[in-house]
Amino acid sequence: MAIGLFFNYGCKNICFILTFTIFILLLIIASPLTSSSTPDDGSQPTSWVHTIQMPNVTTDKEDKYLCIDYDFSIKSKHFLTGFEAKPDNPNVHHMLLFACSGKARSSKAFECLGGCFLERIYFAWGRNAPPTNLPKGVGFKLATDGIDFLRYQVHYKTIVNTSDQSSLKLTFTTDPQPYTAAVLLMLKNFLKIPAHTKLTIGNVSCRYNLQATMYPIAFRVHAHMLGRVISAYVKKSSGWKLIGKGNPQWPQAFWPTNDKELVIENGDFIAAKCVYNSEHYDVDVNIGSTHNDEMCNFYLMYYKNSSDSGEVNFCDKDEYTDISRDVPGFALEELPPNPDLEDVGEGHKHHHHHVQSNISTEAQLNISLKPASNWPMLTNGMELGEVTGLATDRFGFMYLFHRGSTKWMSNSFDENFIYTGRDQPPIEDNTILKVNISSGEVVKMFGKNIFYMPHGIFVDHEGAIWLTDVAMHNVFKFPTTLEDNPQASPSLILGEKFIPGLDNVHFCKPTDVVVAPTGEVYVSDGYCNSRVIAFDRFGNFLKVWRVGEDENTYYLPHSISMDTQTGTIFVASRSSHSLYIYSVAGDFKKKITSDDFIPELFSVAY
Repeated sequence: MAIGLFFNYGCKNICFILTFTIFILLLIIASPLTSSSTPDDGSQPTSWVHTIQMPNVTTDKEDKYLCIDYDFSIKSKHFLTGFEAKPDNPNVHHMLLFACSGKARSSKAFECLGGCFLERIYFAWGRNAPPTNLPKGVGFKLATDGIDFLRYQVHYKTIVNTSDQSSLKLTFTTDPQPYTAAVLLMLKNFLKIPAHTKLTIGNVSCRYNLQATMYPIAFRVHAHMLGRVISAYVKKSSGWKLIGKGNPQWPQAFWPTNDKELVIENGDFIAAKCVYNSEHYDVDVNIGSTHNDEMCNFYLMYYKNSSDSGEVNFCDKDEYTDISRDVPGFALEELPPNPDLEDVGEGHKHHHHHVQSNISTEAQLNISLKPASNWPMLTNGMELGEVTGLATDRFGFMYLFHRGSTKWMSNSFDENFIYTGRDQPPIEDNTILKVNISSGEVVKMFGKNIFYMPHGIFVDHEGAIWLTDVAMHNVFKFPTTLEDNPQASPSLILGEKFIPGLDNVHFCKPTDVVVAPTGEVYVSDGYCNSRVIAFDRFGNFLKVWRVGEDENTYYLPHSISMDTQTGTIFVASRSSHSLYIYSVAGDFKKKITSDDFIPELFSVAY
């Protein structure tokens, strides 16, 4: 009405614009954080969104946790059906949403290290981790077993000097959902992890005795510094099925389950296994609630038919030890390293206040390096993805092998090491850059529409380019004409495309390759097989040997190089942070370790 009066009584157009603008601003200022759509008939909305947001916070220390409580009303009619995390600061390490019992503390931000009374984790976000989405028709019923409020927690990895407004958008509805979501927490309450012990195992096992069928959605694992891998399985009449397997040093998020057909039914056994390594700790560590203790937690997010009564939320004993002993040996194997997730995950490693034992060393390094600015010189919109390999030729040029827009994520491979993106086209970017070492000038770019997950590169004495692709499980040899003829076909392909294996004609995520002047080819077959395999110049199998001392230990040979004068092979073991030296016949010569190799040794060049 006011807008009409100003306009009708002859005020100039500027009056109308100013009045309209002020009116809109007043509407915006009056609007709460909770937004909802109101039906035309004036009835209450059945679905709405509420955003919990950090109010321009800063932090004064590293590893700080801040929380905000949301005390909802009419909870018996509420279903939580969606989440959307919006981090506002690169120092945000992870976000959690707890369902809590009791009285909410504050709608303002407060420091909080733990969760809350009778907590259940409904949502977890970690950088570089996939988003958590509930299937259509699935929601958390907030009236379940005394849930009174929600707590939003943000972990800031480092000091935040600029104000942060990270938020979590929640979608609610009063419409009955056909399926109800819940979280099962499997945890170990008592376990002693002895010092200087390579392998300690914590087992949890229960039997599912409810009639309601459980449909797994996602899983989350949690341990502290000593945790290496946590996994859970269900034993059905047909045998064992993997529920989920995670590295507790990666971001604390819910990861989607791979087997979309998996169900857990009445009578099934559920078992979780936590694996620890305390080789370099001088004191024993126990399971406990503080950052100086360890933890063994596996969270399973699932849903069931809303008409089915009852739900299971906890399994905290090893009730069936014979079942735990029968869990597949795969549970003890660590997941292949993932640089993207490990770099992010560094922030949630809880630092035990123990003295770390000295590691015997044969190498003492004193290296001071400074990065060169604007190297390589990227012009005309050129961008580098994850650079996974470097090689030089005899003319002084360097070749960079990178992944373009592709990233290695936790779900890039299934439990059988098969690449999940094999139905997609290869990387469309030029994955190989030829660079003038002195000037940094990019001389040529090539290698588009060939590779899926680049890894290792080598240029031999004839100028041929050798490359490994961990997604395709292949080793390629391209002629020197590749850089001038992008359509050139490889002159030799080792391995079978997208098919992993352990025999003499297959690889499993081969990491690197080196070629002798006499033509012999040596491949570090690292992420699954922990070996070196050799071929002649035509690709015929010659020999194979396992890297490392222990047949039952996974050493991850991540890079390989060669002294052509003495016929010596150097292998960088990423997981054991050691350098192994062999003859070309595979005879072990020496092992070199150094504190400078810790935590991981990625590459070697001679």
